[in-house]
Amino acid sequence: MKPLQAQGIETFELDVTNSDSIASIRSRIEDLTGGKLDILVNNACVCIVMAYAKS
Repeated sequence: MKPLQAQGIETFELDVTNSDSIASIRSRIEDLTGGKLDILVNNACVCIVMAYAKS
């Protein structure tokens, strides 16, 4: 995220499974934007690692 921050882009880490984390980020974004948001990039993902099985 540092390359984005170096370009003046605000970045936030968010645990999408944690309601307190979501509420905290929402409050920070509202404070920074005055309640208006032009662009939001959501790069959340779920990674499931499973063993390879031969059938």
